[in-house]
Amino acid sequence: MRTVINTFIVLLLIVFIGFKCSQPVQTSEGGGTETVIGYIHNSDGSGASGAEVTIIPENYNPVADDAIPDSMITTTDSQGQFVFSPLPPGAYNILAVNQANNKQVFHPAITLEKDTVFLLPDTLSEPGAINVIMPDTVDTVNGYVFIRGTPIFREVSEGSSIEGSLYSLVLDSIPAATFKRLQYTIEYDPGDPVELKDLFTVPSKDTVIIEAFDYLVVIGSVVYENGVYASGVVVQIIPKDYIPLRSPDLPALMTSTTDINGVFIVKLTEKGNYNIQAKHPGTGLQLFQPLVTVDRDTVNLSSVTLKEPGTIRLVMPDTMNTTDGYVYLEGTGIYKELSGGSWLDTGFNVLYVSPVPAASYPTLNYTLANSSNNPVRLTDSFTVSSDETLWLEAFVTWIHFSSDNSGLPTNIVLDMAIDSSGLKWFGTARGAVAYGGRNWVTYDKNNSGLLSDTVMSITIDKHGTKWFGTTFGVAKYDGIAWDTFTTINSPLPNDSVFDIVADADGAVWIGTDNGVAMYNGTAWQVYTTANSPLPHPEVYCIAIDHDGIKWFGTDGGGLVRFDGSSWTIYDEHNSSLLTKAIFSITIDAANNKWIGGSGGVALYDGTSWSFFHTGNHMNYDYTVSAIGIDQDNIKWLGTYEGGRVFGLSGSKMKCYNSETSIISSHAYEMFAIIVDEENNKWVTTSRGGIYVFGPIR
Repeated sequence: MRTVINTFIVLLLIVFIGFKCSQPVQTSEGGGTETVIGYIHNSDGSGASGAEVTIIPENYNPVADDAIPDSMITTTDSQGQFVFSPLPPGAYNILAVNQANNKQVFHPAITLEKDTVFLLPDTLSEPGAINVIMPDTVDTVNGYVFIRGTPIFREVSEGSSIEGSLYSLVLDSIPAATFKRLQYTIEYDPGDPVELKDLFTVPSKDTVIIEAFDYLVVIGSVVYENGVYASGVVVQIIPKDYIPLRSPDLPALMTSTTDINGVFIVKLTEKGNYNIQAKHPGTGLQLFQPLVTVDRDTVNLSSVTLKEPGTIRLVMPDTMNTTDGYVYLEGTGIYKELSGGSWLDTGFNVLYVSPVPAASYPTLNYTLANSSNNPVRLTDSFTVSSDETLWLEAFVTWIHFSSDNSGLPTNIVLDMAIDSSGLKWFGTARGAVAYGGRNWVTYDKNNSGLLSDTVMSITIDKHGTKWFGTTFGVAKYDGIAWDTFTTINSPLPNDSVFDIVADADGAVWIGTDNGVAMYNGTAWQVYTTANSPLPHPEVYCIAIDHDGIKWFGTDGGGLVRFDGSSWTIYDEHNSSLLTKAIFSITIDAANNKWIGGSGGVALYDGTSWSFFHTGNHMNYDYTVSAIGIDQDNIKWLGTYEGGRVFGLSGSKMKCYNSETSIISSHAYEMFAIIVDEENNKWVTTSRGGIYVFGPIR
């Protein structure tokens, strides 16, 4: 009787288990280690005994990950049953193979959250195959194609080239099922797989063709400075010429987020040059990688490192548009509207651009919102350091006028003046030239009252009359008639006229090769070494300060102060001057005197002296032959040799030459620097024509 009862209990248990196996997936409550129970059937419904069953983590990479342990491989019993226990919670796939006839079955997406999971029976069938068609640019030595979450992979080298620059790789003996992820990877870079196909189905006893790489793929990884992989980082691939604010938003396709291994995969539709910008939303750490060339189907990048971002402190002229203007870093999403800046007492606008990834950048640009005009380059290349503020000064595009590209009759331009209408007048070696922004008009011996074509100096008096100092006397032009003054028809002490300056009363002061002459329209007054304390006959330059005091620069007698009755001589013995040869004098808004000579420029405020060496940054002291002061109180110093212009702001000095601007080294001497009403600086030279630089328009 007991034997009958035991047999009945066994039969009930078998029926109960069979009933459970025929129901949808069920779980029992619990937690900790998990159990999976299932059945594998033959096509006739009988249990498939001896089939090898493998349970595989859903994210398993057969190329990069360790081999599946024996504890996750089992064999079905005589009834086709398999049991896996214990297993950690997680997502799994199951693959079963009948080793005798190679029939297979694949069961995807099993989630273990409870103690025991019972599966519906799966039926073995004839496997199929996939033929992956790839561009022949894939790595045929180290490349692999694999199905994520299975042990199925194949080396690309086992494929073959086919017609049309393509490469064919067949993966056979694949269970007839639907798979989520067909991927490609490199043997020595397994952390960077490329998605070949998101979803595909393999039919039984048939081969499905999969055309991979319908798009370009950029793969890389992001790490912290300590080398730890950075997950959750938002990565954008940005076209090199992308202009933020003006350009449309980037396609979502070009944005990715790094996985737990710090890996990002971004898909592109076009080849070209791109930048990479990334930010960790939690820590604020950022990175920027410039100029990634995407010229093939898959680009694998080296790891890039997150760092604390920096800041740009941009100093700009006050002429820049602070309503509609903004500055930006091309090829990034970084921009700042100028309206967010602040004013300095010196007339500059200071704008802080932050945060900026620590990296090197080619330029900082300026443009107007909703403008179709070409952007303006504010700076040359620069580097932003991590957690630091970089000071940048925005200067502007240079323009060059020469005899080749303008109406200048020669590249020897000796002086310049601007009249009340904005017309520019130039003294050249081939006459006086007027330029109004469009046309160039030349006055010479053949069409004007000039007695010499070499015009060394120009001034405009309070009536608008132009005075020209030449190598053969002085010419006066009121817009209608010409008058000339030479040693023959006037008390002019010499016909070689170096400089002319008009005072507030309309009188002109004339520096010659033999002293100074003053002419007020009716009378002359001449000062020479013979009749005055003038220390040297050659007077190169003249300036008149706010008090009406005259300052003369001589070739070898130093600087002369003349108040109408008394004379004071300054040279290297009683001032900061380094020489007795004075080439230029300019008076600033505070009535300070700036004197150009050998080695740099001297400043005299009426009480004390100081000196600014041009050699502070160039390791050589240049003679300053021209001085101009702009609307921002920046002093612009032109040199007598080497084709250089120095910008002096406070105690900071910056040099513009053939390496830092469009000024040619052949320009050589700078004769005049004049600032116009728009704060543009006009530089006349002995061999290079005219150079203009100023605020962005």
